[in-house]
Amino acid sequence: MDIVAMILLVSIIILLDIYVISSMFFDKRKIKKDKLQNEKLELENEKLKLEIKDLKNKESDN
Repeated sequence: MDIVAMILLVSIIILLDIYVISSMFFDKRKIKKDKLQNEKLELENEKLKLEIKDLKNKESDN
């Protein structure tokens, strides 16, 4: 009976390790994806700022 309990305990520990390692992997992918999305939004923001500046310059020229 002790052997069965030890085998169950070891298998639970192994499954928990697999879960933790896989969640760390997916978190890294998500962080990388979020960083790329953030950079894309920052570039879009800069583009819009430049467009606003150009429109203000055109308006002041008139």
